[in-house]
Amino acid sequence: MANDLQTSEYNDWIKQLKSKIHTARTKVALSVNSQLLELYWEIGKDIEEKQKMSNWGSRFIERMSIDLKHEFPEIKGLSRRNLYAMRQWYRFYSIKFQFVPRSVAQIPWGHIY
Repeated sequence: MANDLQTSEYNDWIKQLKSKIHTARTKVALSVNSQLLELYWEIGKDIEEKQKMSNWGSRFIERMSIDLKHEFPEIKGLSRRNLYAMRQWYRFYSIKFQFVPRSVAQIPWGHIY
């Protein structure tokens, strides 16, 4: 049996399996990134709309950050600074381009802000 595992057939098969695993992991990472960007877009849009329609003042984003971090302590991207960045990102792209969230989700977050 041990000698059978040294054949080129086995080695080729293992190489193919490793490639499939690498490909699947990349697809998962890209899918997660896409979903996060769509969420960030929606959060930025919601913040922008609420600021225009409500009289909550300028500190509501700080309060929003506290409330969201309390509910989702495992998520690190809900700081006041990041929420402002989401709003700025939404403002910039929604004014300059006719993007829809699906199109925006194709851009890596690190290249956006």
